[in-house]
Amino acid sequence: MKRKLLIGIIAVMAFASGVGNVAAQSDFSGVWTLDAGKSANVPPGLMQTMTVTQKGDRVETETKSKAGEGQERVGKDAYVLDGKETDFAMGRGAKKAKRVSKLMDDGNGFVVTEEAVLSAPDEGEATVRANRRWILSADGKTLTIEMVAENPNDASKPRSRSRRVFVKK
Repeated sequence: MKRKLLIGIIAVMAFASGVGNVAAQSDFSGVWTLDAGKSANVPPGLMQTMTVTQKGDRVETETKSKAGEGQERVGKDAYVLDGKETDFAMGRGAKKAKRVSKLMDDGNGFVVTEEAVLSAPDEGEATVRANRRWILSADGKTLTIEMVAENPNDASKPRSRSRRVFVKK
């Protein structure tokens, strides 16, 4: 009898702890516009619109950026939120680029860890690391992307931080 009671208690505790760890996953889909006034360490005059499409654990982005009188640039990217290492296209002379993307425990965001080896003809190779956190507000109307980038090969700028705050259209 005591053994059955003990097994029952263990089963209930295991179930309860599992339920507590499962959070509803947020949907990041939508058209997002940069709020430069609430952002930090972004280029002056930067205008940015990001279209996000999410299907399950895959998040795809198309970002249109323009700074000052410059020409508009369009960039596409994708994140798979399964916690597995994947290759990604970084451009700008990247020889190799890998990332890991995974949901945060509360389901309201995800974390991205990246490492890329860049090559420039006059400067040689440099390894750059970046960590990003995508955080969706509780009402789903604000998306904040915090980034810390590290370049151990550049003593003058070994680390940079930025925060981009987007508002849903």
